[in-house]
Amino acid sequence: MSFSKIESQNYFENTVIVDLGSSWEVVKDSELKQLSLSSVHQHVLKEKLHDDALAFYYKGSLSLKEGLVGVRNRLYSWATVKLYYSIFYLLRCSLALKGVFFLRHMRELMYCNLNTSNSLTQLPAMYKTDHRVTMYVVSNILTAYDFIQSNTINGMNAYEWMMQKREEINYKFKTFSEPDAPYFWEDIDDYIKNNSFSELLDLLLSDNEGVFLFQEEYSCLAVPLKRYLLAKNDISNSNIGLEVIKNERLILDYENDVACSKIFI
Repeated sequence: MSFSKIESQNYFENTVIVDLGSSWEVVKDSELKQLSLSSVHQHVLKEKLHDDALAFYYKGSLSLKEGLVGVRNRLYSWATVKLYYSIFYLLRCSLALKGVFFLRHMRELMYCNLNTSNSLTQLPAMYKTDHRVTMYVVSNILTAYDFIQSNTINGMNAYEWMMQKREEINYKFKTFSEPDAPYFWEDIDDYIKNNSFSELLDLLLSDNEGVFLFQEEYSCLAVPLKRYLLAKNDISNSNIGLEVIKNERLILDYENDVACSKIFI
């Protein structure tokens, strides 16, 4: 199987480790934990993270659009999964733009905030998946910049709440719920049955105070929409905005959808 790794991981494997006189195949976790990145490696990794941010932004935006199309068609089960993944990718986009580098070595996951450190941080043993690691790092690094983490949904971090809903769909529901809406989509389903999906999107997109964002009845749609806007703002504040226009053009070409186009145009 041939596939392309994200740029920062690829650079670390093929340049950083080689410059240190080792190779990815033989380097040990203990050596990685003691490693100190040079200023040159830090600088290049930040550049590579910009490339990764664009890739994550594209995947997150496209997942969001596909999720919205599913919601509009009242196919909520798979839409929940896609909307969760849009959040995951868009969080990784924002983290990358803030200099957060993730490294996977065998079964071990580590990260480094390149703006504040030159060494890798080992994560607690319970965080062994990309998703759990991302949520852990987000709660420690992005909180000050992230309105979505200013409140909770039923006492739970909004991103972890959304991850829980995705896990319910994947692992706890015996079958997908269609043609019925899952319990956490019922209020939104009422809007759609009344042909008011576009009006609901307007309501959620203009909700700058978070009135609907932290209400369970609307969160499955409100959280990914807000996360997209935050990631897009991070992109616009970086120096890579021109590439985003190309990416969003591809997203818009995916399907001509009036409700979705008001978000992406």
